[in-house]
Amino acid sequence: HKPRPVNYSWEMNRFSRQTDELFFHHSIDDTIYVLRDKHFYPMMAFDFGNDWLWRDSLIYNDKELAKKEMWTLGKVWSLSTIVGEESIYLSLMPANKENGVLIDRKTDKIRMLGLKKQDGGFYNLFPLFWKKDRVLFSLKQEDVVEFISEAEQNRLTWAVNGEQGVGERTVLVWVKFKETIDW
Repeated sequence: HKPRPVNYSWEMNRFSRQTDELFFHHSIDDTIYVLRDKHFYPMMAFDFGNDWLWRDSLIYNDKELAKKEMWTLGKVWSLSTIVGEESIYLSLMPANKENGVLIDRKTDKIRMLGLKKQDGGFYNLFPLFWKKDRVLFSLKQEDVVEFISEAEQNRLTWAVNGEQGVGERTVLVWVKFKETIDW
């Protein structure tokens, strides 16, 4: 594996566990790995085609160019993933489109999640972990009221079960996604 051009010290949850499986994912890698027999093996790879920033070897090998192009090309340059027993949640950067993706692990059905706010911006949800059929996300405090309102009015493709404050600027939000049959 080549060294990564950009390392994120702020990245959380590179490892996640579900039942007896341990998963690993780095934010600028398009593959989720699973631990089996003391080795990590690819579990799932995402094909963004030309929309994956790191596909370009010039950008991949030039840290300064990479930092510049992350925000100007509009390509996916980072993934936050969280693997659950039944689903996988992806958050894609940049957030210039609907950037939440839910994948049903049994059917491989994919659902793009509406993260667009009323002002045209996007909710900045960061997945922390699954607990049974819910995901704990961090969310900016100023977005909580609108996010819950949108969920209650069924404008979002999920239902918010409640929130818990964790600071002045961030809150934790438990989210239960609608069943696959409701997609």
